[in-house]
Amino acid sequence: LILTVVATTDFDHVASMQELASGHHTPACLASGQYDPSVPRVYLLLHDASDHKDIDPIAIMRRLQSKYPPTLTRLMVINSLPKENPNVHQPDMWSRFLIPRFFPELSPTLQGPTTTLPTNPLSGVPVLGSRLSMEDFMTMREFCITLFNQDIVPWLERKYSFLNKQVNDSRKGVKNVLKSFWRKPKDESEIVKGSVRYKFDKIESQTLLLADLSFIIGDIE
Repeated sequence: LILTVVATTDFDHVASMQELASGHHTPACLASGQYDPSVPRVYLLLHDASDHKDIDPIAIMRRLQSKYPPTLTRLMVINSLPKENPNVHQPDMWSRFLIPRFFPELSPTLQGPTTTLPTNPLSGVPVLGSRLSMEDFMTMREFCITLFNQDIVPWLERKYSFLNKQVNDSRKGVKNVLKSFWRKPKDESEIVKGSVRYKFDKIESQTLLLADLSFIIGDIE
């Protein structure tokens, strides 16, 4: 699943969404054929309520839903607490995730004089998410639950059933069994530099993906 996000502060929200969803922003693993490019996409409109009182997110949301499937186009409002009254006692749920697994040198930092985050009066530590209200947390929780239940799980079920059928069909019959014995792996010299060994619609790739999905959902025999 691909999550495409635009902010209510963007000048043209529909054009911004179209640009982000266009082919040249597609992840390389999809563009190369390593994975099926027909991945479901969810469109998210992000609204910062504390700094942009003059923006109507509902009107922008209606405009986006007229261009994209309404069930896949969603709104998330954050920072509902005013700048003058942040929650400086907000529990820290983010620091351990600031350093990414890959490219840690590109990670954000709270060090330096440019930080404008409020600080906890007891510890003196900058407070992350200080303007998130309880309603904001509930909105994010509901968004994640909906994304998981309505988008991720159904896609996994459909993909697993499809791959299971494809792999089982390819293994049926004496002819296919014999072919599998004499099938040779691709010669390295035959693979074009920068291309993938087996594209998503090849049985080798489908078998590997089926194995991965089986481990994810715990269907191991």
